[in-house]
Amino acid sequence: MDRRLAFGDVAIMGGAPYSGKSWVLCELALAWAAGYSAFDWAPAFDPQRVLWIDEENSEGEAWTRIRAIAAARGLNVDDLRSTFFFPRTRQGFSFTKPAAVAELNRVVADLQPHWILFDSLVAIFRMADEKSNTEARAIYNDFLLPLIADHPERGIILLHHNRKPPANPELLIDPKDFNNLRGAGDLVAAVDSVLMIWRKDGNAHIHSAKARRDSNRAESPWDLTLYLHEANKGRYPKLCSHRPPQDTDQRGTAADVILALLRETKAPLTVTGIVDALSLTDQPVPRSTVYAALQSLKDSGQILAAGRAGRSGETFAAAEGPKH
Repeated sequence: MDRRLAFGDVAIMGGAPYSGKSWVLCELALAWAAGYSAFDWAPAFDPQRVLWIDEENSEGEAWTRIRAIAAARGLNVDDLRSTFFFPRTRQGFSFTKPAAVAELNRVVADLQPHWILFDSLVAIFRMADEKSNTEARAIYNDFLLPLIADHPERGIILLHHNRKPPANPELLIDPKDFNNLRGAGDLVAAVDSVLMIWRKDGNAHIHSAKARRDSNRAESPWDLTLYLHEANKGRYPKLCSHRPPQDTDQRGTAADVILALLRETKAPLTVTGIVDALSLTDQPVPRSTVYAALQSLKDSGQILAAGRAGRSGETFAAAEGPKH
């Protein structure tokens, strides 16, 4: 992608919670797997094989994003089985476990992916000392480089989090600055490119904070603003590099939007999952409103409590068939 995400490279995509990192990564993954232009901006290529290891999100939350973006692009994820590989989330994979590393190497040898995506760096590498430059270099040299060595048509992307913001607002760092990223500085120094992502005015912004392949980056700063386009009255978010047309359709109530989301999702969702799924719409639903809407939907029998998801809390699913 314009020399920022390239075969043969290891890249970091970083940002604060709810900045849109996972949505951006999902758009890229589906664009590569299906062969369309990511964000209606990047060049379209022949379909490429994508392997996505997710240790950060629950199964329901992850598939909500994937199916929503696929639907907005007119895709059926089941049709991408030969190019889009998304194993079950939160399997406990870690580069600190030799058996897990051996299994990953076996899967990579079998699938021969063009792209390997890890979400997130902290969840997967589980460093004993997150600020250790020695450990950071070991991750890069011992685990990441071997995955792309002798494979010129393969790239790696690591999703990474910002450190917690300071209590004093005057100490806040520009969101474009990769010094916002948590952990050791040597990991950022080792990778080939860093893309910083943040939210402002309802849009997602991407800034190239480091690009080893672009010698003119300092003279020509690289930024991309992604605007939300909506399909099917706001049920499916689509990130594009051009502004959306004015939509005069009336949006439904919060309960209508949440019910439509749950009916489209094949796995139960937590409140956090629902809030996150709706966070990129032009009318994000506050958590307090989600609670009230869920109670209303439960009282009317349109949704059911579907158990608990560990620390994530109670999950909800749509009842069978719409109520009339």
